[in-house]
Amino acid sequence: MNRVPKMNAVVIGAMKVATSSICSYLEACPDVYMVPESDPNYFSDDDQFERGVEWYEGLLASRTTERFCAEALKQLRSKTSFPARCQANARLQSRDKNFLHARHPIKRITSHWLQNRSDMGHVTAPTVDEAIAQRYDFYVSKSLYWENLQMYREWFDDSQIFVGFLEDLHANPGAFFATLTEFLGIGPAEEFLRLHQNKSEGKKSLPQY
Repeated sequence: MNRVPKMNAVVIGAMKVATSSICSYLEACPDVYMVPESDPNYFSDDDQFERGVEWYEGLLASRTTERFCAEALKQLRSKTSFPARCQANARLQSRDKNFLHARHPIKRITSHWLQNRSDMGHVTAPTVDEAIAQRYDFYVSKSLYWENLQMYREWFDDSQIFVGFLEDLHANPGAFFATLTEFLGIGPAEEFLRLHQNKSEGKKSLPQY
């Protein structure tokens, strides 16, 4: 690949760790241009990579005066699920910071399962234990934060990686976002109301039939 679009930062997350909320906050920061297509997967999916660098650059076409460009990788990739060819190409991506967001691993798995039950009903296993037994990699691998982080540590210095926690976001959103913007080197959002996107709180497991 002869050229790689400049990307200052990537928000690395997984289902049910509030990645959408963090990206919404960054969108509200005047210095930041967030790639409009959520999780374009250009550097993590062979089929997307085949679309070419021109397609990827097209996602940045509406960028104007923002000095900082970022995108979300909402599905945390492990070494087993990240295509080898894309691993090599991801190293070429010119970015300065990586922000990985996590939460209590068991709570993330449970929330992930509840979301699927709410979306898919009886198609999903009736209990979280059965869901894990049936689809271990789908539910558990995304909660193996330290193991999956090692892939990024092979490509980037530890000073370029920051790990945040959903529990800290809930406890003190102001302090959480102040730490995030300081790490990224950007100004804060002047006003932000969409604190929590796509909540699973209140979603219940449907009864069995």
